[in-house]
Amino acid sequence: MPAIWILLTLLFLPGAVGAQSIDPRTPIVDDFVEQRAKNPGLYQSPPITHIVPAHNTITYAGQFEEVNLKLMEKPEGLAKVNEDNAVTVTGYKLEPHLALSLKTIAIGFSIERSKLAEEWVYTDSYNTYQRRQKSTLETSGLGLNLAFLPFPKLHKKLRLAMILGGKSLNVKHGVSSIQSQTGPVSIEDADIQSFRYTVNHYEAGLNLSWFVLKRFAIVPWLDYATYDIAGAQAIFNADKYSSGELKSVMENDLNLFFLSYPKFRYGLDFSVQVIGLDVRIGGLLGTLANLNKSVDYIEENSITISVSIEQKGN
Repeated sequence: MPAIWILLTLLFLPGAVGAQSIDPRTPIVDDFVEQRAKNPGLYQSPPITHIVPAHNTITYAGQFEEVNLKLMEKPEGLAKVNEDNAVTVTGYKLEPHLALSLKTIAIGFSIERSKLAEEWVYTDSYNTYQRRQKSTLETSGLGLNLAFLPFPKLHKKLRLAMILGGKSLNVKHGVSSIQSQTGPVSIEDADIQSFRYTVNHYEAGLNLSWFVLKRFAIVPWLDYATYDIAGAQAIFNADKYSSGELKSVMENDLNLFFLSYPKFRYGLDFSVQVIGLDVRIGGLLGTLANLNKSVDYIEENSITISVSIEQKGN
């Protein structure tokens, strides 16, 4: 009989050995990946790397994203959203881009810098017991893109561009263990273990610019992009981390930070040229059209700003 009680204690006691290999964030992260994989809507702007070649032109482009996410546990049936079991992600992503265009081809160079912070907090219904976990992610790297016009004489008002590109990102990834106790839990910087690895990003896309008016174009586009996270996986699949809590936490972090983005995207954008600026309004229209479309347990208040300026070469 004592052996049975010991076994039950190991299975159900918070922080027990059997529970350490499971990250309780998994249902929240998995559902977010599933929701984000759905194409957000027809009206949206293409990735900033979708530069359409224009003869003897230099394109300066940049994109800034302020990330502000709150992911909560998916409620069952008609139950209310549980805000006491939530993952928050905050930070920024900055990506300047420079492209040099010849007659039918453009070469683009980009830099990426991002800094994200994730925190999961669970509090029981009596507000006496709390669990917490933190992760941080910093990336920096260089990208190279190639865009070309496969049919340069298609039509004077139509320009079809094909885009190929890739980025190599240096990643600093900080991870804390899942901490539990009666009362509030605090995680300090000393509790976070850091890892460094490389992530590669590959992209291929199509972009069709239809110039309905001299300074106005309708731009249907599609894009396929994927992250290669083999470097990170090699870390937590090593013998030292191949079982236990850290492996599970790292897997969820990689899903959240990299693999949550849909691989295949498509949309319809609108381009307006104003005093030398190429203003894209598809993303704004998409945001307005989808204000009430998101599920209640995912709050996405992120803001993305992008701008593109074209300059004729000498």
